Formats: sequence, C-alpha cells, structure tokens
Amino acid sequence: MFNFDDVKMMFDWGCFTEDEVKQFVPTCITEEEANQIIAKAE
Repeated sequence: MFNFDDVKMMFDWGCFTEDEVKQFVPTCITEEEANQIIAKAE
C-alpha cells in the first residue's frame, strides 16, 4: 500500500488528481493528510 509520502509525490508529479488522492482515505492516509497534499497545490 501507499503511504503519505508516496501519494504526495505522485500527486506532485501529476499522476493523481485531487479526487484520486481522496480515494486513499482512510486505507492509506488520513483525511487531514489528504487535505494537506491537496492544499499545497492551491
């Protein structure tokens, strides 16, 4: 499974959309971590 760093890196590279990041909650990351990843893009 992915961890926070994996999801963040792939989001930063454009591999995941915001909606795809949210699909990892709660299996891999928390809601707060998902919001943190997405917030950096705005």
